Amino acid sequence: MRKILVDWLVDVHRKFKLRLETLFMAINLVDRYMDSATEPMQKNKFQLFGVTCLFIASKYEEIYPPSLSDFVYVCADTYTADMLLEMEGLVLNQLGFNLVYSSSLQILGVYGQQSKFFPHFRETQRQREELGALHAYTLLAGLQNLQLGVGQPEGCSFSLLGCQNTSQTRRRRGNRC
Repeated sequence: MRKILVDWLVDVHRKFKLRLETLFMAINLVDRYMDSATEPMQKNKFQLFGVTCLFIASKYEEIYPPSLSDFVYVCADTYTADMLLEMEGLVLNQLGFNLVYSSSLQILGVYGQQSKFFPHFRETQRQREELGALHAYTLLAGLQNLQLGVGQPEGCSFSLLGCQNTSQTRRRRGNRC
């Protein structure tokens, strides 16, 4: 069920043209709620739950988040605005209004900013953009896997950074991957 929900959330995220941070936060909210919930989510409310997490994340991360009616519309008017707001209250109460989290995307962003100042990283701007796109793709692919989605974000980030450092060393030596 989680994989289907995450796949659908990625589609909604693209439709609304939201920031990548919003998607990561929404999936983090889904996972944290499901870990802390005392009873499992009913199948007929799973889509409502997912879109509510995306709604909360967009209000937190986006400068101009989509409106409540947009989220109701994307569910094909299966749910009402009142149902979405009620689910928002349930999710926020279950999480204790704690929306702060750390993600692999944030760690890679900090690393990307800091790598400009270290002389042993001699990347061009294009190489830096390509590596950023590769990292983002790898993290998005990992969202489907529960262990990569909920687990330690530092582990995923630093494993990607290790691959980057290995490829840079090979480039400097003239070896190809």
